[in-house]
Amino acid sequence: MLAADPDLASRTLDRPEPVRLMHQAAMLGRLDGVLTLVELGADPWAVTVDDGTPNQLVPPGAYPAALTALDWARYNSQDHVVRYLNGLR
Repeated sequence: MLAADPDLASRTLDRPEPVRLMHQAAMLGRLDGVLTLVELGADPWAVTVDDGTPNQLVPPGAYPAALTALDWARYNSQDHVVRYLNGLR
């Protein structure tokens, strides 16, 4: 069994912009990843701030924006992830 990690929500992928693991999983529609991250203690409502610099993957015109995993899933039409995250409210 995997142990809970209180710092999981702040982990980022090695990318030009800071992308939380939860946001990346939601954006790609990886519900298995979102479920695992929630189980491990990641905060599904944590935000990633996007200042509109090049190579960022957020909705056009949303700069600057504080976006949750739900925002990323919704923008990328990952409806199954959107349903799951909405159910956590």
